[in-house]
Amino acid sequence: MKFKKNWLVSSTTNRYLLLVVLVFIVICFGFKNFDTRSHGYSRIEVELKDDNINAGSKHILYTGRVSYNDTVATFVNAGTSIELNFIGSKISAELKSSSLDSCFLIIIDNDFKKARKILTTPTKATHVLATGLKKGRHHLRLIKIMPNWVKGYFYKFNITSGKAQKAPKPLYRKMEFYGDSQTEGSMVEAPIGPDPTNSGNTFYNSELTYAALTAKVFKAQYSNISYSGVGLVAGYTNFTMNKVFDLYDPRNPGLKWDFANYTPNVVVVNLFQNDQGIAGNPTSKQYDTHFTIIGLKPSDSLFINRYKLFINALHEKYPNSHIICALGSMDASAKPKWKGYLTTAVNELKIEKGIKKIYPLFFPYKATPGHPKKIEHQVMADTLVSFIRQNGIWK
Repeated sequence: MKFKKNWLVSSTTNRYLLLVVLVFIVICFGFKNFDTRSHGYSRIEVELKDDNINAGSKHILYTGRVSYNDTVATFVNAGTSIELNFIGSKISAELKSSSLDSCFLIIIDNDFKKARKILTTPTKATHVLATGLKKGRHHLRLIKIMPNWVKGYFYKFNITSGKAQKAPKPLYRKMEFYGDSQTEGSMVEAPIGPDPTNSGNTFYNSELTYAALTAKVFKAQYSNISYSGVGLVAGYTNFTMNKVFDLYDPRNPGLKWDFANYTPNVVVVNLFQNDQGIAGNPTSKQYDTHFTIIGLKPSDSLFINRYKLFINALHEKYPNSHIICALGSMDASAKPKWKGYLTTAVNELKIEKGIKKIYPLFFPYKATPGHPKKIEHQVMADTLVSFIRQNGIWK
């Protein structure tokens, strides 16, 4: 019995010691996580520090042809974008551009109605993208909406009292557009009628183009390889599309794009508007550049063969992609000769190269001066969406 009594004393002592240890643990650690001022014990959120996300971070999703490293991401094409998931009440970004009137578009939580423009300049500066955000996870999309001659630069995000989350997943469907100022978004925000003069980049917005609108309908990511003034034989640029379609930047021939990085399901080509403009104006400087100086003369075979060469080059890069050869909605789509060039090229490519997934499409001629405006881009998008569905490409 003496042994049993000592055991009971020892057991009780051990229990008291265990209780003391548990109380000590609660005092030292538990109170950090509980709020005793409430009616019951409730969990307090751990205070988050600020988080800086550099251009090369694994948390970022880039869409479009973006050249980047840990220090900076360079945007050339309209419509190229950055996406980020994050927790935090405020987020800022270090940005700059090569122009005094350049803009990015910021969209938070996919609320396009509340999208706003961020004006950037050649001086690197920190811009507040969103503040006063509710608790929880948020999604950010930052888009370069300006023309290709204005470069945009992104350096880093700063999240106030928050943290970056896992990078957004890219959308499954993919589109790619090759075009000129129509597809790039020139004057899209201007009133219908003649284009305003001396307006700089004021009325550019690639997110309102038929390209972006079509991609939204099909929930597809898209790449916009469009250059204001460009053509296949002649245009208002010193280069033609067939010479620069494989570059990050048309003015940097040493920086090639790797087509293995992005394979679109659907390719849309909308060219010839500038070709017809220059071919019909033999007294212009651009006519001399693209024809006279190099010994060329406009001809049916020249335009048809150049179109075929370009489309075949795209087909070689994307042998399984659908290629829609479009024209319009400016005045080239109202001229039978240019519609004939496109139709002939498509038919000959089907026969000569055995390309099956190739289609001609003519946007309705808008019959108004200047570039297509917002409502006219919507008509183009509706036309393209219907065409894609009617041909069984996507529902």
